[in-house]
Amino acid sequence: TEKHVFLIPRFALRIAGFYPGDGNSRRMQAWLIFNFVVLVYGSYAEFMFGIHYLSIDVVRALDALCPVASSIMSVVKLAFLWWHREELDHLIKRVAELMAEQNGPLKLADKRRNFTTATRLSASVLLFGTTTSTLYTIRAGIANYLSHLHEEEIPYETPFKMM
Repeated sequence: TEKHVFLIPRFALRIAGFYPGDGNSRRMQAWLIFNFVVLVYGSYAEFMFGIHYLSIDVVRALDALCPVASSIMSVVKLAFLWWHREELDHLIKRVAELMAEQNGPLKLADKRRNFTTATRLSASVLLFGTTTSTLYTIRAGIANYLSHLHEEEIPYETPFKMM
C-alpha cells in the first residue's frame, strides 16, 4: 500500500519531467525545461490572442482567454513545485516513514482502504483533466468535419487560439 500513496502524483509529475525522488539527471532536467517553456509560451500566446481579439470578436477572444487561466495556474504550480522540490522530497520521505511505523493488522486494513480511495480520486482528476484536454483538442477537427458533411465553408480552425 505504501507504493500506491503517491502513485498518481508521481505518474503526473514524471510526465511533466519532475518528481522529487527521481534525482536530477540531465535528461529529466531538459524534459522539465522543455515542458515549462512550451507551457509558458502557450499561455503567453493564448493570452495575447485573447487580448487582441477582445475588441474584434468577443467569442473568439473568450475561447482563448478562458483556458489560459488554467494554463497560467499550471505554470505557477510547476514553478512552486520546482522551487520547493527539496521540501517536497523531504515531505514525501517523512510520510513514507510515518506510514512504515503503522503496521498493525487494523492499521493495514485502514491504510489499504484509504489509499485505494485516495488513488481512485487522484486518478479520476487525472482522467477528467486528460479527457477535457483531449476533447478540447479534437473539437476543432470535429467542427471542420461536420462543416464538410453539411457542405458548408470549412473554418479550418486549430484547437488552440494563439498569436
